[in-house]
Amino acid sequence: MLRVDALSYSYPGSTAKVLEDVSLALDAGERVALVGPNGSGKTTLVLHLNGLLGDHDGSVQVSGIACTKPKLKEIRQRVGLLFQDPNDQLFMQTVRDDVSFGPANLGLDKSEIERRVEESLRSVSASHLLDRAPHHLSGGEQRRCAIATVLAMRPDVLVFDEPTAGLDPKGCLELSDLLNGLSQTQLIVTHDLPFALATCPRTLVLQEGSIKADLSTRDLISDPELLERHGLALPFGYVAPR
Repeated sequence: MLRVDALSYSYPGSTAKVLEDVSLALDAGERVALVGPNGSGKTTLVLHLNGLLGDHDGSVQVSGIACTKPKLKEIRQRVGLLFQDPNDQLFMQTVRDDVSFGPANLGLDKSEIERRVEESLRSVSASHLLDRAPHHLSGGEQRRCAIATVLAMRPDVLVFDEPTAGLDPKGCLELSDLLNGLSQTQLIVTHDLPFALATCPRTLVLQEGSIKADLSTRDLISDPELLERHGLALPFGYVAPR
């Protein structure tokens, strides 16, 4: 469903490689965590997955479609990117307006837009927020509505950038239940290793711009030496399950 081959990238004006020879593949329906220390290139990688950064070496494919300039519109419908801050995706007066924004820009008719809004909010248990102002919602409610704005585009792949940022423990638990109930292929960028364990059977470790490990999430968090070697750590007081 999602394939990256030998992706390398430097930001304009710099010769330093932020990503170097990154390759990965996700099958349909897989949920995979992407972890790594700050500055490892996680967000840069995410931005390549729906064509927000160009001029790279290597390739990105979604459902066999190459992420190239002529195909960007189709790629961006197939890959839904959820930013760290929900306010980057909630900017209209009501939740209804936000969720309908994407489908409306596809030129869909009113009945189809309404159908997508209803289905998307129902899938994240947020139908009751339809006519609320996004800036009056809690962090967890905003996160649900931001996900609904992406689901309304009917993507094949969901990419989350630090989805637990700003959420309390209850909000993290509710979010993990929500993501586990979605059928789309998911790549979840996170520093929260217990959350990765709760949502993703498999984890990729990105360090210094390269994939250093591809293993089960349980194996990663139960190996203190491996965590330390890759600049990762469990929350204070957390005991990894055996």
